[in-house]
Amino acid sequence: MADARSLVKLLRPIKSKINLIPFNEYPGSDFERPDPSRISRFQEFLADHHYTAIVRHSKGQDIGAACGQLRAKLRSEDRGQRTEVGCLVTEG
Repeated sequence: MADARSLVKLLRPIKSKINLIPFNEYPGSDFERPDPSRISRFQEFLADHHYTAIVRHSKGQDIGAACGQLRAKLRSEDRGQRTEVGCLVTEG
């Protein structure tokens, strides 16, 4: 929740709509996807501070094809050969 408080403080003067994109786990990553209840608490905290916060749901996570997972897979297969595959994030 410290991150949610920091985000609210940072955005205080700016009217914003926030997209929450939970991390997509992949083998070898140092990070984990947050528990759904934690994501909900984060979203509720932002809503309580008058921000619209939308949780973006991934597709393809179950087969390792969600945002970030394909890139990680290609990097491990190429062993050092740089391959740019990822996700495009846009506003709108």
